[in-house]
Amino acid sequence: MQSIKILLAILSATYILSSCSPAYYAPNSHHIPLMEEQGDLAIAANLSNDGKKEGHISYAATNHVGVMLNRMTVKEEHEEYNPSTPISPAGSESNSGKGSMTELGVGYYNRLGNNVTYEVYGIIGKGTLETAFRNSNRSNFGILNSDITKYALQGNLGFKRGIMELAFSIKPTFLKYSNIEGDLVFSNESQIDFLQNNDDVFLVESASVLRLGFKNFKVQLQGGRSNLDDKSSRFGKKSKYFAAGIFINFNVLQSGK
Repeated sequence: MQSIKILLAILSATYILSSCSPAYYAPNSHHIPLMEEQGDLAIAANLSNDGKKEGHISYAATNHVGVMLNRMTVKEEHEEYNPSTPISPAGSESNSGKGSMTELGVGYYNRLGNNVTYEVYGIIGKGTLETAFRNSNRSNFGILNSDITKYALQGNLGFKRGIMELAFSIKPTFLKYSNIEGDLVFSNESQIDFLQNNDDVFLVESASVLRLGFKNFKVQLQGGRSNLDDKSSRFGKKSKYFAAGIFINFNVLQSGK
């Protein structure tokens, strides 16, 4: 566990050093429960290198229909934002950001033989974001708040054998921004106007996950990326992430027998 914390700290430091522009989206880790039969319940928790904290829960309502609930929060604060406080020396800069996303998914799952499972989920999410910048010459200065609605179709394909699970996921995603408010200017451009003019975005996200451990408890590592359409190369987002966490699964119907 200590080695995982050190690895995440190193990756987080690299991420912070590269976070020099407004970010309007950061992909959350994919929920890949790999359900097999009615009554399967899975609970997972992840911590990402960019500071995202996530919780996942899923349940197999029937032998082929599953539901999932995901929650993500993130807070990145290089220095507390206070527009009335000047920055010195001249030219120095601070920025901060925070956001959240809650997703609900319903889908179909099935098995291909004894070791392979596939799943397809329709997902809808609601979230918020806040990003803020300030520097001494006011070329990057102000705050932006927005609501986010997410629509996604996620497909999972997983392989299970003994103490190991390996899975891959692809997730076409559509984002819609609304209630965009604030006064953020970045590189002398109003980011309020920019986001209002680019308030719908299509992404293709992908992820892979490796789990190792016991039948009902495993440690999981996940890496993923988010590819933006070419609508606007200036749309700020985080493209890659690495997450580590735990995965607990059991069948509530069988455990009650």
